[in-house]
Amino acid sequence: MLLLTGGLLVGGLWLGWAGSGPPAVAQRGRALLAAWRVVPLGNGPNEVDLDGDGAADLVFMARRENYNAHSHNIFLFFVFAGGTWHAVPFPGLDGHPEKYALGTVSGADCDLRDIRVLRPPESVPDSAALVVVGQRKTGASYGDSAPVAFTLYRLRVGRAAEPGEPPFFFEMADFLPATRPYCDIQTAFATELGLGSYETPR
Repeated sequence: MLLLTGGLLVGGLWLGWAGSGPPAVAQRGRALLAAWRVVPLGNGPNEVDLDGDGAADLVFMARRENYNAHSHNIFLFFVFAGGTWHAVPFPGLDGHPEKYALGTVSGADCDLRDIRVLRPPESVPDSAALVVVGQRKTGASYGDSAPVAFTLYRLRVGRAAEPGEPPFFFEMADFLPATRPYCDIQTAFATELGLGSYETPR
């Protein structure tokens, strides 16, 4: 299991995050993710092995057009197992047990939230994928620099036929505050974790 130190996410709320994290936390996070590879994603269906079984699963990326600077992407995740497509939830917010879509937050000046889906290192080819969600606090405006944090999720397999539990779900692996404020979350991904863009033309 991937473990980083830096904070705690409970029910989708950041706890113990007053600002920037120590440089040692970011350095360790960057070192741990150095061998992981960003999965290219484009609008529409993307075949990605999420559970590490060697077979293609699905990440669907859709565009929410606002006809202004705040259009954004929405991601849904599905695992194919036992002849069935399974929707894969993330931990929920505001008392709801789970959510199925991750959305980006974009502005004319800077992006406030985005994700990266990461393939495991070649040394562990049967490992499940990682999803990293980068989030900047809003601050005074979209063009402001504000604290940034990254939340890491690993795909988990549910207990066999446990009532109410999905067969596959994402579970928080850890929380990593950035070392300094940023305006753009894309710059934070590259600078703090060494992770480039996922976007590919279709």
